[in-house]
Amino acid sequence: MKPSASGGALRAELVGARPVAELGGPIAALLSDVDGTMTTQGRVEGITYVALERLGEAGIPVVLVTGRPAGWGQAFMTVAPVAAVVTENGGVTWVRHGKHLKKLYGVPPASLPEWRRKMNILVNDINAKVPGAQLSYYERELAAEDIKRSIRETARSVDLRSDIESAGEQIRKAASETTDKPSADEPR
Repeated sequence: MKPSASGGALRAELVGARPVAELGGPIAALLSDVDGTMTTQGRVEGITYVALERLGEAGIPVVLVTGRPAGWGQAFMTVAPVAAVVTENGGVTWVRHGKHLKKLYGVPPASLPEWRRKMNILVNDINAKVPGAQLSYYERELAAEDIKRSIRETARSVDLRSDIESAGEQIRKAASETTDKPSADEPR
């Protein structure tokens, strides 16, 4: 690689590049930072996408690691052939599963309400010092998504419990009806 200056950020130009197969060993994955590594002057160039495509064709999963927000990682996964994007310095990771994306948190999901509570305390402190400051749209949506998921899970457990209770009542009713009536084999 030969670096060349292009407006502040160094751009790596391929010089004497070799096929991945010639690198002398199995490559499990390529992990890379984004800003300043995969970007030139703040943007991902076309040649970088081509390189990502070639790595995928060679069977090498690419995992991007960044401090950028989770929403950026999710959006990038929709346009780039990468296996995963670790965002928010490990707070949220997006992993490709076929045509779907799975979101993994850097903390146990059960602890998210406590983390949100702590975050809201910090937001209130910041708002007191910086009038007009607010969470990004994505963070508000993420919080709303967590609340909706919790409501759905609660509703599912309630629905399941009522389904079980209903099934139990039907079984008891059927059993009592069967014991009250003579069977077809019994003489009347």
